[in-house]
Amino acid sequence: MTSKMPTSNHGRFLHLLFLTLLILMCFNNISTLGHNSLITPETPTLNESIIHPNINILVLSVANDLSPGGVTTLHFVSTFKPKFDLQPGKPFIMFTNFEVKECTLIWETSPPKCAKFNLYDPNVEGSHQEIYWSASDSGIFHSWDEQNWEKRVDWVSC
Repeated sequence: MTSKMPTSNHGRFLHLLFLTLLILMCFNNISTLGHNSLITPETPTLNESIIHPNINILVLSVANDLSPGGVTTLHFVSTFKPKFDLQPGKPFIMFTNFEVKECTLIWETSPPKCAKFNLYDPNVEGSHQEIYWSASDSGIFHSWDEQNWEKRVDWVSC
């Protein structure tokens, strides 16, 4: 089931952040090429591919898209990051490896509602390297492109 959800600016921000990170990584590698004193037998030379063309980075984005007129306090809980609050309009963006990542979102409404799910599962995501999540009043939505959204998780009582 595919539905259209309003897009936020976190996709553009994510692409800009990713591009900036990639450029910084390239400049960091190139800046050491002209300094022979830095080259040791263990240091690869230009011909040995200092700049690796197959960089695999997983980018996860989670947005608090709860209705602004109601309770918008949303806690993010996981085993890989300390508990924190997702702020409305400010997506949480994480660059990480390709291991399974579980999380729980706790919506501080009355009574509190929870959603536990795999933020990333390679068996579900396939070769996709950008994963978007949106927490809305009606549930947790998933996208690979921020255009086509699929509801994946319902809120349940905590």
